[in-house]
Parts: sequence; C-alpha cells; structure tokens
Amino acid sequence: MLSAGPIDPDVMVLSVHDARGRKPVAMFANYALHYVGGVPEGCVSADYFGEFARRLPARLGAGEDFIGIMCNGASGDINN
Repeated sequence: MLSAGPIDPDVMVLSVHDARGRKPVAMFANYALHYVGGVPEGCVSADYFGEFARRLPARLGAGEDFIGIMCNGASGDINN
C-alpha cells in the first residue's frame, strides 16, 4: 500500500504534574495515524491506545491514579 500523502511522525503530548511538578498525574497524547487493517479474518488488531494507557504509568513512575489517554489525530490522507 502506498502513502496517499506525507507521513506526520510527530506525537503531540500534554503532560500534567502535581503542584510541585514532581509526580505525573495525567498525559494526553495525539498521533495522526489512519488505521490500515490487514489483520487476518477472525483476529483482533492491536489496541495501541489501551497499551499506551496500561504501560505509561510504570514508564513514568506514576501512581495508580495516573490517567493516560491517547487519541487518533486528524488522519486525512495519511497512511503508514
């Protein structure tokens, strides 16, 4: 599959810390990627949004109350 346009490799991030600026409280990330598919019939695709939310707290050393959110940005004609 060919790209329909240039690929945007950037990930935009909004990070929120506690009042002292030490403990991560939340992170919101936006990545412009159009889901392509190509998954065989009967299979489930990878949930990279869920993995982002699940793995991020440990990677940042955040507590159990940390909120990690990722959204699919404006994809337009972008394709990986």
